[in-house]
Amino acid sequence: MGGGVGGGSGPELLSGRYAIQMDKPMPQLDSPLAKAYSVTDSRATSRSMFGLVCGIDSLPRTEIVAQFARLRRIPVLTAIDAGAVTLSDTIGRRVVIVFEVPTGERVHASLNGEMSPLREDEIVRHVIKPLMPALKEMSSRFIAHRAIRADNIYYTDASRKAVIFGECVSSMPGMSQPVLYEPIDAGMAKPSGRGPGLVSDDLYAFGVMLVVLLAGCNPVADMSDQDLLARDRKSGV
Repeated sequence: MGGGVGGGSGPELLSGRYAIQMDKPMPQLDSPLAKAYSVTDSRATSRSMFGLVCGIDSLPRTEIVAQFARLRRIPVLTAIDAGAVTLSDTIGRRVVIVFEVPTGERVHASLNGEMSPLREDEIVRHVIKPLMPALKEMSSRFIAHRAIRADNIYYTDASRKAVIFGECVSSMPGMSQPVLYEPIDAGMAKPSGRGPGLVSDDLYAFGVMLVVLLAGCNPVADMSDQDLLARDRKSGV
């Protein structure tokens, strides 16, 4: 993990090279507990990058940024660097996590939004086939993603033939997950107290994500979290 470098009269740079452009928000890349802004790299000005400015209470998983950096061959949006920098006098010091901008758009724009449903064959070819290696690799390294959901996967390009998982380090494990995507024990816990999670939690979320993609929407959007948990308790999920 990188760190901020002081000195000079301009804004503080992450690791002495990444400038967070606070006047250039990128809301299409926001995470639930972090806002996205354009980033410039003083050593590679042509790179298209963004930084997630983490919320004060999000407690980002900076300790696993380096672990994910070693998984570059699998389809996961991986952080390039992370650290605390002073952004401005009003915002103060925040943890910022830097990524390259995904080459494709989000598969599902928002939790309760609607999209064109994917066919079963599209799910198999474009979602399950490219993402299963990532789940297997993370499992072999005892790393849980804990942010798998339909609005946190991206197409790899305009052809929409494959997808990648979105980021999972801007908040505590499972903290950003809607109850819909959580097993009943984690869903009943406070979001900040769901723990590091297991591979089984990722597999549960992955299954829910597939249902949402097939339906083209959140099929229980009209249910409150309490009603959803009560239904799951009755069904024994």
